[in-house]
Amino acid sequence: MSTYRNTDFSSKCIRVLFVHQGAELYGSDRSFERSVRGFRRSVPESHITVLLATHGPLVELLKPHIDEIIIAPLFVLRKQLLKNGALFNIPAQLGAIRKAMTVVGNYDAVYINTTVILDYIIACRLKRIPAILHVRELPVGFARIVLRIIVRLSGATVIFNSQATRKSFGVLEDSRHLVIANGTLIRDYEPLRVDDTLRILLIGRFNSWKGQGLLVTALSRMEVSLQKQIRVVMVGGVYWDQNHFRDDVIRQTKESGLEECIEFREFVEDPTDLYHWSSVVVVPSLLPEPFGLVAIEAMGHGRPVIAADHGGLVDIVVDGKTGFRFSPGDPEALAAAIRTYLERPDLVIAHGIEGRKRYEQYYHEDRYMTAVSGAIKAVI
Repeated sequence: MSTYRNTDFSSKCIRVLFVHQGAELYGSDRSFERSVRGFRRSVPESHITVLLATHGPLVELLKPHIDEIIIAPLFVLRKQLLKNGALFNIPAQLGAIRKAMTVVGNYDAVYINTTVILDYIIACRLKRIPAILHVRELPVGFARIVLRIIVRLSGATVIFNSQATRKSFGVLEDSRHLVIANGTLIRDYEPLRVDDTLRILLIGRFNSWKGQGLLVTALSRMEVSLQKQIRVVMVGGVYWDQNHFRDDVIRQTKESGLEECIEFREFVEDPTDLYHWSSVVVVPSLLPEPFGLVAIEAMGHGRPVIAADHGGLVDIVVDGKTGFRFSPGDPEALAAAIRTYLERPDLVIAHGIEGRKRYEQYYHEDRYMTAVSGAIKAVI
């Protein structure tokens, strides 16, 4: 375990612990940072401790807003735990819970980012420490059964990041169950300009369900004359050593003869220049997205969004107004949406303008930070 303390903040009366299992700069990491920063802004006299499972670039982003950061192991529910039976390793679980109970007893409230941090969820319940559980998952199968039980038994105030996540957990309307959409801040807005090339941007980690391969398939089924009017940039890394997901899409691109059309880039911390380059952003997820941060970032930059019609994206993208939604997993439907923008550049402009308006009304980070801070203050 390692600890960082910020001496810029003096001892405070209200003590809040923020717990997160990641330390990168992907969607849930950035939303966690906004939760912390928003609470600091709302209650500047508070003492804020952040507990992370690992070091990473998120640490430096958090430091200006907290009193201390603790890096320590967390008992995180992952698919592998279910597969290998480690979830039912009772001695290991009890040890993790005992440690967590020792920690949470020092705080007035605990904010837990995602439903998979089992030790701290259980510790807060046993110690009767007010907890806020921020649900950012859309689980399926046995995982959904397990997580539903966790949420129902947690006794926590539950924040869902979309109507889709709330419905997935089968939670009834309740004063302790809130839906708060994620937010973001667009610092460098550049109005969209269209020309003879449709520039498509896809941002997302390469895995089994983000849909990069679906976009390649959709493009491969379009007329060659239209392919020549399209440029695509796919941006993203892989989780740990899962390079085969990216390699498969690159191989598919070559086999489809689309090397001149599609470019691959590694994950970048600030994708602003990529949004400026783009004229359309595609979110072709094969499985439902719990939310869809890339979609609201695109709208904030005034770019229309072509999105799979399921999950949190249904809340975000207004079909025919801020972009198009298409049947999930259907390359022909995706190709049709792309073809429409090629044929109607006026719609690219119009949908981008409407998307920008929707971002400003519903998805600005100030709205998110105020709502999350209010939920935390309500339990103290």
